[in-house]
Amino acid sequence: MVSIVFLLSTGFSLLFAFLAIMSGNGRYLIASACLYFPLAWYLNATPRFEGALLLYLFHLLIAYSLYRGPKLLWLAWVSFVALLAVPAWLVISVLFH
Repeated sequence: MVSIVFLLSTGFSLLFAFLAIMSGNGRYLIASACLYFPLAWYLNATPRFEGALLLYLFHLLIAYSLYRGPKLLWLAWVSFVALLAVPAWLVISVLFH
């Protein structure tokens, strides 16, 4: 049951981050950060992933690049890929181990 909550909240978080980048609306990014928190908090509580709360830096980078305009849109996409990589790696490692 807990894993379903983590997967759904992380999935919706990534969806909202994508919508924030596509629309340039920071409200979606706030929702994304709130929904990403359970995964980051859980990973931070494990000894192997101490410092996982630093994943929020990617949300800040997306917010900064949206604030600066189209010049730094590449930074938003790079940060989004980093946000996507962590849950994707977790899902792949759980499924194949």
